[in-house]
Amino acid sequence: MEKSFNDIRPQLNLNGEWILKEENTKTEKIRAVPVPSDISVCIPEDPYASGLFRFEKTFVPDGKFEKKRIVLRFEAVNYSANVWLNGKYLGHNDQGFLPFEFEITDAIKLCESNLLSVCVDTRRKQGQLPTSFYWKNSGGIIRSVCIYATEKDYIEDAFVSAGASGTARFTTKTVSSKQLTLRIAIKNSLGELIGENTSEIFGGESSVCIKSDSISPWSPESPSLYTAEITLRDDTKLIDTRALTFGYRDISAKNGKLFLNGKEIFLKGFNRHEDHPLCGGAENKEIIKKDLEMIKESGANFIRLCHYPHSSCELDLADELGLAVLDEIPLCAYMGDTFEIENSDQKPRNEEVFANAAESLERMIVRDRNHPSVLIWSVSNENREPDNPDVADNHKALLALAKKLDPTRLATHVSTYSTDPDRGSYFVHDDVICFNAYPTVNNRIDKRNGSMDFSPSYTMITTTVAALRELFPDKPIILTEFGYRTHIPFDGIESEHIQALAVSEEFRAASQCANGASVWLFADHLWPIDHRLPSNISRYGLLDRNRNKKEAYDVFCELLKNSPK
Repeated sequence: MEKSFNDIRPQLNLNGEWILKEENTKTEKIRAVPVPSDISVCIPEDPYASGLFRFEKTFVPDGKFEKKRIVLRFEAVNYSANVWLNGKYLGHNDQGFLPFEFEITDAIKLCESNLLSVCVDTRRKQGQLPTSFYWKNSGGIIRSVCIYATEKDYIEDAFVSAGASGTARFTTKTVSSKQLTLRIAIKNSLGELIGENTSEIFGGESSVCIKSDSISPWSPESPSLYTAEITLRDDTKLIDTRALTFGYRDISAKNGKLFLNGKEIFLKGFNRHEDHPLCGGAENKEIIKKDLEMIKESGANFIRLCHYPHSSCELDLADELGLAVLDEIPLCAYMGDTFEIENSDQKPRNEEVFANAAESLERMIVRDRNHPSVLIWSVSNENREPDNPDVADNHKALLALAKKLDPTRLATHVSTYSTDPDRGSYFVHDDVICFNAYPTVNNRIDKRNGSMDFSPSYTMITTTVAALRELFPDKPIILTEFGYRTHIPFDGIESEHIQALAVSEEFRAASQCANGASVWLFADHLWPIDHRLPSNISRYGLLDRNRNKKEAYDVFCELLKNSPK
């Protein structure tokens, strides 16, 4: 993660009150709303509102931005955004979960009022991601907005890859018109210098390795973090600085096992959606902090951020708390060129879908690659693999791209076809096999005579893992989703009890044969309207949407604390 901007990089936070103008009605409605925000929270009388919405903000930047290069940054606008400043069109973005920037040096007025206007289209278009929503996606300016400034010469990007041996490779990209001095200083949590390098550069990309002794590798048990202070200066003054927080660690897969820093690890924990009654899908740092602290206290060491890039502050907390992460792009339930957008006769071309997926993957990796908690990149979730070569080709190409962009981590796709007759062809290019299975959901529990038999659920998971190991003996296997929903009328008042028993039996099976398991789901979340469930709430959570515990939560926590380390 990267620390906040400082005096060298002045910043103005643009969060807070904005004006929302609904452009979907004949009579324009205007209201004050918070940013970050979710449309469903902004318009509580119509929580499923969809279409075009204009967000406006006036702001006055002070003189500290004078004679500098000024940048407008959005952490995420969902889904598509067109942006204007003082009537000047800045540009477009349609990767709804990732940051984007515009240089606004020539458009902004210093020490005067400026009008920032963002037209948000919450509707998914042909070829865009997600290809399908398995969650309620209301949209809006869902994460933070700011302007910041640099000198004309500046550090454009900085990436660190640090192994458990104590060697850190820093790759920096700078923009400069003259020769400058680049210094990288590594400090521990006490602020003590443990390694440094100084070099002369003239813009462009440069790479350097710094060896530090007596470092502590990052792990869930000991999430040790270090700070790299990167400075750019000429003979007379400091020009730019960036500070990266990172960890030393190695992740590898061999002989059918997962290794973190050379020690075998079993990944155990939760899937989590960005969803809460107070904020919908928008960023709320207090809620994220409470959720992740609760997950850590449960005995978990792993969290799958499904099914799209989550807020950066969630990754910051995972780094600090010691939660390993599977990071995923929103290529979800793609069926190839046979897929039809809801309420439309349009079909997205595979080329468009793949191009958007590749862009999403690259931008996610560039954003998140300094986080030691991220161990696995996921290029998709539950895509339709049987009988569709487009899907298989996409997986192969995206996995290759992930490994090219970041060879230090594992790459995978999450499949729901682990029992398909052709499964031997689905996982060839993955570093680790990730599959979803709901044996208790798919095989109703027999409650006759007051007994409930969950042994078929246990058997389904163990036999599936055994079959996959026979096909791929060198690949680790993670059960990325399993679970059972509450409030099923057939289950009656025993609903929560059945969930607890189902989760227990399925996790027990995975812990004895797989290399990891993450339950579906930490907390209930909203479905899209008219989805397959009778309710608009997906009740697979071990907590409800308000974070009240169900019976299964404490049962699962006990299993986590007593399962393989």
